[in-house]
Amino acid sequence: MTTNNYDYDYLIIGSGFGGSVSACRLTEKGYSVAVMEMGRRWEAKDFAKNNWNTRRWIWRPGMKLFGYFNMRFFRHVTIICGNAVGGGSITYANTLLVPPEHIWDEGTWADAADWKNEMPQHYAEAERMLGVTDNKIFGPADHMLKKMGDAVGVGHTFKPTRVATFFPPEGEQGGKTYPDPYFNGEGPDRGTCTACGGCMTGCKHNAKNTLDKNYLYFAEKNGAKVYEETKVVDVKPLNGKADGSDGYEVTTECSSSWFNKQRRTWRVRNVIFSASSLGTQEMLFRLKQSGSLPNVSDDLGNRVRTNAESILGVRFFGKDVDMSKGVAIGSSIYLDHDTHIEATRYQTGSDAMGLMCTYMAKGKPGWTRIFFWLWALICHPFIFLRMSNPVSFARQTLIFLVMQTADASINMRLKRNWF
Repeated sequence: MTTNNYDYDYLIIGSGFGGSVSACRLTEKGYSVAVMEMGRRWEAKDFAKNNWNTRRWIWRPGMKLFGYFNMRFFRHVTIICGNAVGGGSITYANTLLVPPEHIWDEGTWADAADWKNEMPQHYAEAERMLGVTDNKIFGPADHMLKKMGDAVGVGHTFKPTRVATFFPPEGEQGGKTYPDPYFNGEGPDRGTCTACGGCMTGCKHNAKNTLDKNYLYFAEKNGAKVYEETKVVDVKPLNGKADGSDGYEVTTECSSSWFNKQRRTWRVRNVIFSASSLGTQEMLFRLKQSGSLPNVSDDLGNRVRTNAESILGVRFFGKDVDMSKGVAIGSSIYLDHDTHIEATRYQTGSDAMGLMCTYMAKGKPGWTRIFFWLWALICHPFIFLRMSNPVSFARQTLIFLVMQTADASINMRLKRNWF
């Protein structure tokens, strides 16, 4: 379909869920597609043993850290995202929830379409492509969550999570390789889950259904070209037509190099921005401010919704139990209509996230809470120091991922801090 005037029909920025799905469906329709991805391509054999290996876990190319996990810190929220071929699927907890029906009656989207009738078919197709199934392996953390739910009267809401994981047949140990079990043999070979808890630090057993094994896999099979370690730095309409009717000129450079940027320009018919919610917003802000895309709406950054997640935990010192066993998120309960809690884990030895934790103090949110925190430190210094030691964090900690469906949003702006 591409003429000599264009390099590709579609250039897609980002290879995560938005980019991979777009690439797959566009190549099925016969379009030529290029996917630009800042991160690297990873295979099961490439992942670090644990997340203490920051060079192969954290993505900070300016510091020569070339992993797949990224954290961005803001005033009211910390954003966790992925930088890799396959985007956040490489490091996410592979738990895929279908929202309860009442969600479609709330929020700014409520009257935009008949969501209750329209959305189920799309969720069903996504579950088919991603191999979503009920979790089949409960670990100590899941049993503890069930016990907690019973104690507060919500044990009846306990259920396994829906996860994109290839589990072994009943009675068989994980770690065995099978021919493609999802796409009539057209997909890649897969390994079965060993319940090691390492989903978020990179699945080393080829059991996690990341995008490079489904949507992106078939996009490439159909002819899409994925350019890894490639960052888009500019997008301009061709021939000065701001509506993009003549296509776009896209400039890229190497994302992992300090000096040899390998800058290159592409001419394409269409551009799809799918560099995650955060990456896409930042890029559009910059392109609007620079004048490359002046028609970007002034509403950009308003009413941004997160997963509304808080990460809490309980650490069990001296307990003869290993909270790290199972899939990353294996079970959940509902405390009330809006509050959903999941039992979450990291693989034994992957204790680096323990450095992000601190003592949970009482008191109302705000600056006065620091005094309760200091008082706890004064009253219980040895417990405080022991808890602050990250060693054995993954094995000893029951992590609660707390999410709420209450309608809430934040506004994002691109500007320099006063310093």
